[in-house]
Amino acid sequence: MRRVSQRSTGAVLKTALTFTSKPTLAAQVATSAQARRAGQPGPRLRDLVAAGAAICALTALSPSARAATYKMTDLGTLGGSSSGARAANSAGQVVGDAQTTGDAGDHAFLYSGGAMVDLGTFGGSTSHAFAINGAGQVVGTAGTVGDAETHAFIYSGGGMTDLGTFGGSYSYGYGINSAGQVAGYGTTVGDLSVHAFSYSGGVKTDLGTLGGVNSFGYAINDAGQIAGWSNPYGDTVYDAFIYSGGTMTDLGSLGGSNAVASAINGAGQVIGYSYTAGDAATHGFIYSGGVMTDLGTLGGSTSYATGINSAGQVVGYANTAGDAAFHAFIYSGGVMTDLGSLGGDNSYATGINDAGQVAGDAQTAGNTADHAFIYSGGPLVDLGTLGGATSNAAGINSAGLVFGSASTATASHAFVTSAVPEPSTWAIMVIGLGGLGVLMRRRRRQRAAAFV
Repeated sequence: MRRVSQRSTGAVLKTALTFTSKPTLAAQVATSAQARRAGQPGPRLRDLVAAGAAICALTALSPSARAATYKMTDLGTLGGSSSGARAANSAGQVVGDAQTTGDAGDHAFLYSGGAMVDLGTFGGSTSHAFAINGAGQVVGTAGTVGDAETHAFIYSGGGMTDLGTFGGSYSYGYGINSAGQVAGYGTTVGDLSVHAFSYSGGVKTDLGTLGGVNSFGYAINDAGQIAGWSNPYGDTVYDAFIYSGGTMTDLGSLGGSNAVASAINGAGQVIGYSYTAGDAATHGFIYSGGVMTDLGTLGGSTSYATGINSAGQVVGYANTAGDAAFHAFIYSGGVMTDLGSLGGDNSYATGINDAGQVAGDAQTAGNTADHAFIYSGGPLVDLGTLGGATSNAAGINSAGLVFGSASTATASHAFVTSAVPEPSTWAIMVIGLGGLGVLMRRRRRQRAAAFV
C-alpha cells in the first residue's frame, strides 16, 4: 500500500493554488510571445495546465494509496478489570469474555450497538464465547451450578440454550454457521472419551470418530461441513477430518503422527497444521480437492496455518531462516509471502477476510512489546494500544474491523479497530476545482487592471 503523507498532499494543493505577483499586460504579451516562439504555453495556459495536473494527481490518489488511520475502541468490561474479544460478525457485533464486578469470574459477552451484554451462565461462575454468526447467534461454554460441569451453549434471541454433553461433564461449542448450526465436542459417560458433535434445529448429533477414542469438532461452514481432528486408532495419534453428508473423512497428515484442522471455508477447503515425516517438524497445510498440501515455511523448520478466506488464501506464521524468528505470512497461488514485522523479530497472523486484509500482532522495535496490526497489501500498519504497552489481534471481519485485546494503563480490555474514513476523491476534486476557479478569476482581474 503506497502511502502519501499529508505533507506531500499539501504540496500538490499548494502547487495548484500558488500565484505570482501581478504582471503588466505588456509583460504578459511579451512573455507569451517568447513562449510561443519556444514552443511552450504562455503563463496563463501554463498555470491552467499545472492546476489541472494537480487536480488529476489528487483525484488519482485512491483510498489505498493515501495513508490510512485507524481508531481503536475500548469495549470495556462487565464491571471487572479485564476483557478480551474472540470473534466478530459482518455487522460489527463482537463476542468474547470479560470479568464481572469484583473480578468474581469471566462471563461471555455480546457487544452490540455500543453496549456490552452479559450472556450469563448455567448457574456457575464462568462462561466463554467463541464464535458469532451474522444473525447475532453466539456459541461457547458455560459453567453449571456449583461449577460442577461446563456445557456448550448457543445464545439466540436473548436466551442461552444448554447443548448438554454425551453423558460426561463438559462440552464446548466452537463454531457456528449462518443457519445457526453448531460444531463442537463433548465428553462421554465418565469422561472416558471426547466426541465431536453438530447441533441443528434442536438436535445434537454425535459425529463419532475415525476409529479411535476421541474426536473434536472445531469449525463449520455454511454448507454444514465440519472440520476437526480425531484418533484413527487408540488415543494418541490424531488426523484432521472433514465431516460432510453424514460421513467423517480422514484427511491424513503430512507424514507425521498428528494433524489438526483449524478452519474451513465455504468451498470445503480445510487448513491446519501437521507433523511432517518422522515428526521432524510442524508445517501448515491446506486440504483441497482431496489433496493435503504442505505450505512450507519461510526458510525455517516450522509453520502454522490459522485462517483462510473464500478464495483459498491462507494466513499464519512460520519460522524464518535458521529459525531466527516467526513471521506472519499469506499463502496464495502456491506462494508463501513474508509479511514482515513492526520492527521487532516476530509477527503472527491470526485472520484474513475476503478482501485479503490480514490481522495479527507483531513485536515492535527492540522487541519491547506486541502490537496488533492490519495488512492490506503493503507494510504492516501498527494499530496501537488502549494506552498501555501491548495489543493482540484475534481476527478481522468482512468489513475490515480488527478485534482482540489491548492493554490500558492498568488492565487489558477488549477492543475493535476500524479505519477512519478518508476524504473522498470527489471532495478532493471539489477543492482542486475551487482553486482552479480562484486562479481564473485572479487572471481576469489582472487583465482588467492592465488596461486601467
